Amino acid sequence: MYTELPDSICKLRHLRYLDFSDTAIRELPESITKLYHLETLRFTDCNLLEKLPQKMRNLVSLRHLHFDDPKLVPAEVRLLTRLQTLPLFVVGPDHKIEELGCLNELRGVLNICKFEQVRDREEAEKTKLRDKRMNKLVFGWSDDEGNSGVNNEDVLEGLQPHPDIRSLKIKGYRGEDFSSWMSALPLNNLTVLRLKDCSKGRQLPTLGCLPRLKILEMSRMPNVKCIGNEFYSSSGGAAVLFPALKELTLARLDGLEVRMVPGGEVVAVFPSLEKLSILRGVES
Repeated sequence: MYTELPDSICKLRHLRYLDFSDTAIRELPESITKLYHLETLRFTDCNLLEKLPQKMRNLVSLRHLHFDDPKLVPAEVRLLTRLQTLPLFVVGPDHKIEELGCLNELRGVLNICKFEQVRDREEAEKTKLRDKRMNKLVFGWSDDEGNSGVNNEDVLEGLQPHPDIRSLKIKGYRGEDFSSWMSALPLNNLTVLRLKDCSKGRQLPTLGCLPRLKILEMSRMPNVKCIGNEFYSSSGGAAVLFPALKELTLARLDGLEVRMVPGGEVVAVFPSLEKLSILRGVES
């Protein structure tokens, strides 16, 4: 089992790919930051690795970072402007949310944690997510109290993604209402939506007209009392609602009392549904 990388690794001047995942390495030599041609760096499942070298910003050619430990987000990641892959970003004293705004080439999957540290919509908009062609986004709020002046609904409003987003997960959100962009944007390529642990949410967003939504999961939302017309459609006109949905999961919606069928001139609802899961906390 490898436990360290040698200082001499910097002599591999033309190295473009480095993977030391699933090793017992505890620390990386500072010399690794002299690999100026390095494009891909992987260090997933490195459970003993505590930190990265301070001068990771020197890896000016780096395009793909693969890691799974929140404490290993590189310092001054905003300076790695060629990055296309960044799986994790943790907002906090060491990483301000606006750093993401500097990474114009990001794509693929991004999990952003600790949104309780973001104050308002203006700060959230500095991520420039609406300009980034991400396939999957995860927005996470933790149980920490964070900034008491945070307007959670305002923050989520500022996190409007690019219209081509395919998968979105929102977990731990503390606002009562979801953002207008979830219902107003033409999210025509969204296929997966998961709303989890949104404990203060009272009303579900309007989702019935999303043409390619295949998987919808809503769990641990105890303040949702009613699944009403607004969940299905905002127009009331003739339509096929949830036309592509194949899997619907309602889990631990403990406060749910009323489930309404959509009103108006509806041609069909859930015509493609293959799997329906109603789990503990929801009366049948």
